[in-house]
Amino acid sequence: FSPVTTGHSFCPIAVGALLPAVPHSHPHPCSVMSQFIQRVATWLANEVVVKGLANNRAFQQFAVRTQSKIDNLKSEGVSKATEGIKNSEGVKNAQNIIQQSLADANKFGSMLADEVKKDLAKAAPKKR
Repeated sequence: FSPVTTGHSFCPIAVGALLPAVPHSHPHPCSVMSQFIQRVATWLANEVVVKGLANNRAFQQFAVRTQSKIDNLKSEGVSKATEGIKNSEGVKNAQNIIQQSLADANKFGSMLADEVKKDLAKAAPKKR
């Protein structure tokens, strides 16, 4: 194969065949083919990943733990906000509550990242 550029993108063309470097109103055949292959590969990867994760016990446990943590953070945030509003100093405490909630959310994000790393390490195929 001889690499030939067509003005828009790189395309391997058989030896001896040259295409003029003229802009086309229609997509180049190599571009259409690469888009098709990319779509098929994306679809196939999604199918494999979704089915693999759906049948992976470690991922299911991770999903349940994550949902539980999110629910806890939501309920804590609502209760803290309600508690702050009921207090006579609720307006003054609102900023502190918001800052604490943001800090808790940041902490949760870090914990979530750690959990994802752990679970992905467990789910990764072992090298032979």
